[in-house]
Amino acid sequence: MSGAYAYDDQEKGINGTTTLTAKNDTDDWASVIVQVITGEDAGMIIFNTERIHKRSAVTESRDTTGHFTGEEMRVFRWAPGFAGVAGSGGGEARFVMPDTGDVTLQITVVPPR
Repeated sequence: MSGAYAYDDQEKGINGTTTLTAKNDTDDWASVIVQVITGEDAGMIIFNTERIHKRSAVTESRDTTGHFTGEEMRVFRWAPGFAGVAGSGGGEARFVMPDTGDVTLQITVVPPR
């Protein structure tokens, strides 16, 4: 899994829209999940792309105004593994939701090396 993020803090004092673009560069399906892991919302899933078909991409946005500020997020993927059983493959990324602005996440699921 590879990815990038960007914070846009044009509007001070609020956390605006969070947008996830998840691209699947593998020859099978993959899912990308963004989950809150700290604070009172711990365990809440903000994004779950379900199955992204091979060589496809999805984009989803959520209004996160005033929610999740300062909370740690985890981004991970599910894909077929050994014997076709889905698993996370042990990869994940973490970030802290900023106090202000919009957040853009761009995640690409890549084939195993």
